[in-house]
Amino acid sequence: MGKISQIWEGLSRNGLREEEGIMQFREVIFLNKILIISPLIIIFQIPIEIALNGFKALSLDLMFLALMLIPIFLQRFRYFWIAKLYCVIISHTFIVIAGTMVGKGINNHVTIIPLLLFGMILFKKGRDRIFVLLISTLSYFILNYLHEAITPVYDITEENKQNFTIIFYVLALIVTFLCGFYFLNINKDFEELIEKQKESLEEKNKEVKDSITYAKRIQLSILPNENQIKEIIPNSFITYIPKDIVSGDFYWTQTVKNLFFIAAADSTGHGVPGAMVSVICSNALNRSVKEFGITETGKILDKTRELILETFAKSGSDVKDGMDISLLCLDKDNQKIYWSGANNPLWYIRRTVSSEDVENNELIEIKADKQPVGKTDNPKPFTTHQLDYKTNTSFYLFTDGFADQFGGPKGKKFKYKQLAELMVNKNTKSMEEQEKTLTEAFFNWKGDLEQVDDICIIGIRI
Repeated sequence: MGKISQIWEGLSRNGLREEEGIMQFREVIFLNKILIISPLIIIFQIPIEIALNGFKALSLDLMFLALMLIPIFLQRFRYFWIAKLYCVIISHTFIVIAGTMVGKGINNHVTIIPLLLFGMILFKKGRDRIFVLLISTLSYFILNYLHEAITPVYDITEENKQNFTIIFYVLALIVTFLCGFYFLNINKDFEELIEKQKESLEEKNKEVKDSITYAKRIQLSILPNENQIKEIIPNSFITYIPKDIVSGDFYWTQTVKNLFFIAAADSTGHGVPGAMVSVICSNALNRSVKEFGITETGKILDKTRELILETFAKSGSDVKDGMDISLLCLDKDNQKIYWSGANNPLWYIRRTVSSEDVENNELIEIKADKQPVGKTDNPKPFTTHQLDYKTNTSFYLFTDGFADQFGGPKGKKFKYKQLAELMVNKNTKSMEEQEKTLTEAFFNWKGDLEQVDDICIIGIRI
């Protein structure tokens, strides 16, 4: 029984491949099983016909057996649709020819009904099913017409006609049973396929996730250490919330003599593509400052753009990836602040006390140049803004992920206005408390909705 079972399973999967879709799998398996069982039924039927009426119908049965080999080869070479159509046409043709040869009175037209059901199972598209319905309807009317118009080839007694009627009813029941068997028992094949595909997907998913997790370790290794940042600027925080395992947003720092550079950047895309672009952008920033010795923020972005375009030009394709950035330079020795931005602005809040001893928090925005650090139409040199160094001033560098997050009671964007109000209201708090407030505000606003983008916000107080 084990060998027979293996042969049955092998023949049932004739033409199938491992990557086959579920629907294709179902249809091919079903037709293959029909192509195995149908010849067996004919072979079983032949001795009964010989016993009832001699060898008169043997040639017709043998011809049908030979014709049934054709769809087996069609399935083997993956001509599935042609094989299905062939089986529908040849089965109806066989019933019409057989019914014409033996004449009316044997009720072989009843087999057209399960053949119609058989065709409806094989084909899933509406137009194909309409075609099957037309074939079945046409076969029924042609058979009835030929019964009246043509003299039967075989002279069958009334008693044998009754016997043949029983045979055709049995055949109709067998075909109907096979159709029912398709629905009731073929699930085992699907469960096996689904389980294999599930195991394969889980294995591939684990491999991909492990690779991305390792990529996260690499990306985190190029990000500055927050403790080192706090050594230079004790009153600071970084809110960094990637949308996926790896991020297109990144933060960057560099120290050159008495100058401290810090930036929040948003590379094109998020996830793995964004992370790859972020590595290129971070490396270009490092080269601009370390290799080329540039310290003016605007010129740093100009050189970084040049290096990014140079890197992508090697691919030979028109790549428009790059980044938006807010880049600040702190010059403590000369008491100056320098800043340049690409699409992302700089906010800073000054705390002042009025003559009535009322403390005010004023948020000031410096607008960024409306161009990315990357390929753009009509590129212009980036502007370097200079600010006076005043103590007790808070600076905020950020990407657009927080403001663009959908959520709240109406599922709308958080927006920059609400973000600015939050920062102004919490400006008297310590930087650690501000970071905690921002994180809580984000997740409370997002709720159960999906995070739409990576988030990076840097706060420093001098």
